[in-house]
Amino acid sequence: SHGFPRSSSVPLREIYGFSAPLFSTDLAFLVRGSLAVILLESFASTTAVAEFRAVLPIARLNEVVLVSFSFLFVPLAAVTLRKLDS
Repeated sequence: SHGFPRSSSVPLREIYGFSAPLFSTDLAFLVRGSLAVILLESFASTTAVAEFRAVLPIARLNEVVLVSFSFLFVPLAAVTLRKLDS
């Protein structure tokens, strides 16, 4: 009686169906960076790992360009394809 509903019908299947791909993508992104460091440490020296970790933030700026380009390109491509179809 504190303002909370006694029974709630939360659509768990829909929530998990939507969030599972997002979670797995984020997890893969995190594992990719960590796995590269672990493999680099296994096959190279700690100096190589330090160099990799120093350059990685700058290299990730390429992803900013890619995401920005996709936000601009995808709608333009969709409009162009729609015009070609009609």
